[in-house]
Amino acid sequence: MEWAEATLPLSVSFIGGHPMAGKETSGIEAADSDLFNGCTYCLTVGKRATKEARDKVAWLVRQMGATPSLLTLQSTTPWLPASVTFP
Repeated sequence: MEWAEATLPLSVSFIGGHPMAGKETSGIEAADSDLFNGCTYCLTVGKRATKEARDKVAWLVRQMGATPSLLTLQSTTPWLPASVTFP
């Protein structure tokens, strides 16, 4: 997030995201069109992100079948890196 805020033009509404979904397998053979159905998709909203940008990204996440969860950088930092390693 710090990189995005420092590097991108002021006109860019940066929103980082990560689905809380995955598989133990990889490659094209493991592709699953239902992978995001019902999962939480964490969105970390940049300081300059507009409401319009947040709404558009949340809409896109819902189109994939996931539930958007808007987080601040502060609320994400402690638990997200650890949670993606849980089985």
